[in-house]
Amino acid sequence: MATYDVIKNNCNHFTGRAADLLVGQCTFEDIVNQGTDFLETDFGKMMAPMLSQQQDALKVSSNPIFN
Repeated sequence: MATYDVIKNNCNHFTGRAADLLVGQCTFEDIVNQGTDFLETDFGKMMAPMLSQQQDALKVSSNPIFN
């Protein structure tokens, strides 16, 4: 949970790394990079601080090590 990031380290990244390990390539880089691509848009730049704040709040409230 401490390393999870909704944009930079999510389930798509895990699946991409697993595919790379199992078959030697990640065939869906466009899906893995969706979050980064989103942050490069004007709307993504505007939403980034809110997404980060919400993610941090969820981490704190969902994991006893943060309390």
